[in-house]
Amino acid sequence: FPQSVYYSLRTFLLDRREGSPLSRHQQYSSRSQQGDASKQKHRGAARDWGFGHIPTVAEAFAAGKQVMEVLRSEWALMIHELETFIHEIGTKFVPTPEERLLAVVHALLQRCYKYSSAPLNAEVPSMLKRELTQICKACFSSETVTKHETFVKQYKDDFWKDLNPDVEHSNFPKSLGELIKCLKSWKSRLESSIAKKGCNVLKLEKESTALQHMVFENIEIPGYRQSRQISTQEEPVYVEGVLSDIDIVQRYGSSHRRITLLGSNGEKFTFLIQSGLGPSTSCD
Repeated sequence: FPQSVYYSLRTFLLDRREGSPLSRHQQYSSRSQQGDASKQKHRGAARDWGFGHIPTVAEAFAAGKQVMEVLRSEWALMIHELETFIHEIGTKFVPTPEERLLAVVHALLQRCYKYSSAPLNAEVPSMLKRELTQICKACFSSETVTKHETFVKQYKDDFWKDLNPDVEHSNFPKSLGELIKCLKSWKSRLESSIAKKGCNVLKLEKESTALQHMVFENIEIPGYRQSRQISTQEEPVYVEGVLSDIDIVQRYGSSHRRITLLGSNGEKFTFLIQSGLGPSTSCD
């Protein structure tokens, strides 16, 4: 019970923390309504948390944080184990920058195909140009430059020259057809580079020594109760450890890591680690 509450509550809090898309959206909506005095009065009265009150994102976050503090005080060891486990998985078993760039290129190709009604010699839509500008900045952010210097040196200049419409003297495609051709070329280049590395299996001892040496005592196999529909009276299945082989799974241009957990009942349970985008990122 506390473990399933923790997973949902963690996602709930991350989606509503300050600076999250949900929080920014409500701040924008609130500012647009500040001129209406009568609405402001009505909203002020509603904050008594009476019947029918709809809490703001900040109020919901504060209430959720209180519940999290109760979990941390009542089940301290289990929550500590869970947080270590989730942190290691969320930071160590993620795609490489090269794999992420391939996923972006694949997604951009799908976006281009949605303009199927437009002729291939048509100009690249302005909305897509703005998207490409933002994507170039995001893929080679200051954080990426700091953490992945080799990747940035290998790809940034060429990628910006080919796909950033705001760069002077760039080779940005003049038509939708040329953009599709350019993206296909980038897709082949990245796939070839990733394939040359020939790595389909990673080793736990190299990726996460913390998980390799971690002593599991309180964590149940995630989702086991729900998938098997076992009752609360039945003995739960706990995580005994993480197996050494971490598979790299490539699907539709994206790369994910697949881990195998050993259960206390002797069974092995595989999980695909996927990185979300947007609000769903909170539940990586």
